[in-house]
Amino acid sequence: MLATTLLCVLLMSGCFSNPPAKTTISDILAKAKDIGPVKYDSITTSLENGTFTNLTKHIWEEPPYIKLNVTVGQGYSVFIKTPDGVYVNIPGTNKFSRINFTFPQPSLIEQSNELLTNISFTIVGNETIDGHAATILQYEVSQTGSSITTKVWIWNDKGIPLETQITRVLGTRTVFTKIVNTNFVFGIMPLSEFTVS
Repeated sequence: MLATTLLCVLLMSGCFSNPPAKTTISDILAKAKDIGPVKYDSITTSLENGTFTNLTKHIWEEPPYIKLNVTVGQGYSVFIKTPDGVYVNIPGTNKFSRINFTFPQPSLIEQSNELLTNISFTIVGNETIDGHAATILQYEVSQTGSSITTKVWIWNDKGIPLETQITRVLGTRTVFTKIVNTNFVFGIMPLSEFTVS
């Protein structure tokens, strides 16, 4: 009787419960679809032949809308993607013109979904980036005379890329590119951010 009572107490206390399921990289990447509206900065640094190039992008995403403010040197351009097309700011004005152009920046959700559905990658480690735990993925693409190796740090809590490093070997040339996504602000944004009139 004592053994039966003890067994019942142990079962009710959870001593014999199943351990929690292990989180997979697919589970992590799938979290991206739930991030909602987000504003962030994306800083790209490229190195080729000893020369650095820097590009700063300020990005607002509220699907299906995306706003991209690109700063290169002293100049900048603003692109806005809406359900009816892609628009670019006319320099020196507050006016936008619709262009027949593929939007130059996939959304964070699109980037994570591409990794989840179309890329064969290897998990190569874990690291903390800007205070956020991340899983590091790596994949390679090779063609005649060239290869591209990409490493992506995926934010475990959100399923989105925090950092991407791309090494392109094109014959005798090597180009290294580092993209850092930072300064995230999550929450509803006014649709006026995406006004093109």
